[in-house]
Amino acid sequence: MVFGVTALGIAAAAAFFRLHDLGMSAFRADTILLWSLAQRHIPPVQLWTQWFEVSGAAGQMPMPAWIMQLFLSLTEWPVTPFWVRFPHALLGMLAVPVAYAGACRMGGKGMGLVLAALVAVNPYHIGYSREAYFYASAFLGYFLFFWAMVALTHEIRGGHGVRWKTLLLLAAALFFTAYSQITGLILCAAGALILGAVLFLNREGCDQPWRSLGCIAGVYSIVLAPLVFAAWGLKPLLSQIGANREAGAQVVALSGERLLPSVGTALLRFAWGNDAWAVGLLVLSLALAVAVMIRRKEKHLVWIPGLMVLQLVLFALSRKASGATYDPRYMSGIMPFYLALIAYGLWNLPSLLPRKASPFAWIACAAAVAAGVPAAYLQTRVTGKPTPYFEIVRWTDSNLPAGTPVLVDRWFEPWNELKAHPSTNVQFTFTIPNEPLDNFLKGNWRKTAEEFLVRNPDAAYLEIAKTYWDAPGVGPWEWPRKYFARHVTIANEAGLKLRKLGLATRSDFYSSNSNRVVVEIFYNTEEDVIAKARADGRSVLALYGPGWQYTKTGDYRDWRTIPEKAEMRLWNLTDGPLTASPVLRAAAMGGPVRLRAKAPALQVRDFPPNQLTEWTLEPMTLQPGMTTVILTPEAQPNRGLLVEHIRASVIQSGEPE
Repeated sequence: MVFGVTALGIAAAAAFFRLHDLGMSAFRADTILLWSLAQRHIPPVQLWTQWFEVSGAAGQMPMPAWIMQLFLSLTEWPVTPFWVRFPHALLGMLAVPVAYAGACRMGGKGMGLVLAALVAVNPYHIGYSREAYFYASAFLGYFLFFWAMVALTHEIRGGHGVRWKTLLLLAAALFFTAYSQITGLILCAAGALILGAVLFLNREGCDQPWRSLGCIAGVYSIVLAPLVFAAWGLKPLLSQIGANREAGAQVVALSGERLLPSVGTALLRFAWGNDAWAVGLLVLSLALAVAVMIRRKEKHLVWIPGLMVLQLVLFALSRKASGATYDPRYMSGIMPFYLALIAYGLWNLPSLLPRKASPFAWIACAAAVAAGVPAAYLQTRVTGKPTPYFEIVRWTDSNLPAGTPVLVDRWFEPWNELKAHPSTNVQFTFTIPNEPLDNFLKGNWRKTAEEFLVRNPDAAYLEIAKTYWDAPGVGPWEWPRKYFARHVTIANEAGLKLRKLGLATRSDFYSSNSNRVVVEIFYNTEEDVIAKARADGRSVLALYGPGWQYTKTGDYRDWRTIPEKAEMRLWNLTDGPLTASPVLRAAAMGGPVRLRAKAPALQVRDFPPNQLTEWTLEPMTLQPGMTTVILTPEAQPNRGLLVEHIRASVIQSGEPE
């Protein structure tokens, strides 16, 4: 009864933390890949046969996307953030009973429940189970691999040949591990070496050790052979990764990552985090595992820490060769074995204490499991991984005028992340490519941003990444804080709390300037622009009113367009009337375009195609305040007008203001 209730509670916790508000969080840059595949309704079989063609994914495997697409195609459920993530959440939930099965084989049902509970509420595992990406299936593979390794080592040490059921388990583990994420191959390699060592050390007591070795090698060959021959297999994957080695090495250099500190970070992140009590609990759990192992003389279990160390050595070698980062997610193959040691220590705590202390020991075990619950719940509340794009778009759509250009501080965002979280109101944009750092410096990106924002006084500025603030010789950018009258901060509050606990899933959460977890939007209202112009001593101002849209051409030039009609707002900033001429500089595309201006008399101008032409309208008297000029292009199929800028020239001594 107690066992059944406990198991049910663990299953319920695993489901809740992986499914609650699953559609709330925004997608991040790389998870947009699977979101895009789902929106395009790519046939599941095509993901295996034309993976690179449909995804362009460098260094990624097709299997997780295939599972997602197969689920969506079979159910025909809508492509929403919840349903796109749902199959990955199910894989995360499935890892819990798999962890139970592996721990049962290692230390009995009690230890199985402890490990299952630790996994059910593990914040790191929950975080990746809630992403439409490559790691939920990878983690399932890692836990299957743990189960298979425990079963195989037990069978080898027991003097029997490996059973066919265990070989099928190994095949499933290899499939999910190797075909989810390329770093899973590190675990596959480490596991093969450890199994070889166990077979060698137990060769005298094992029944037909060479047969067992041959069976294991056969399973490896059958499951992994497609990686050699597939068009998206190991060779092209490594080629793609190698092509990006220099850029990756630059990222590592800028981040300041080092192997040993990153390993330490991973060990804390895979458990309870970096608070003092969490570190103490981790050290105690591992010390208990060592103490129990020594007391029970279970030296054979040394293969578990041996496998972890071997994985990390192979990881370090592969990272150095590829120039990639030391992010803990790339080391997550050790996680099932690591948590198994923790569960082993916690479960056997009562055996190290007097009988009278047993109840307190069980309470301590339960408390250790429960310690992960607060951060587990925080994972269900994160609004981004880490950038809260949905919240950014909701705010801009609700608070900025329709058609407002919003300059983003990272050039990639407008046509990737923010395109995947589309606005119904504003238009996100960039000036020039500002990555890598060389482009940022050579193009003088900050100068281009200043010029854009001054040239487009109605534009806002979205600071997501605080691009290269941490780079030597660059530093923070204070200009927007002086230029704009207003700004708002949008924070991923749960992400900030997880960051403080050391339990956020990705390195992006931990930048020293809190970029992405906290984003800022700088903007001026029309009243602010007018007040600034008056303070600068200007007498007339031309502003874009309703009806304009913004676009950018392939040469990185910025334009306004008029889909139907638009307002040019002329502001007389003086106390008396003045005479001014509105000026518009534009080029027609697709053929000549006729533009009508009602100001208040009707004026007409034909703009020739592919030629910048400046139109100075007839002088008009402007009373103090705003005067509106209505612009209407003559609608023709496949033709339009690209407007470079508008302004107003005061008729005073024949000179424009």
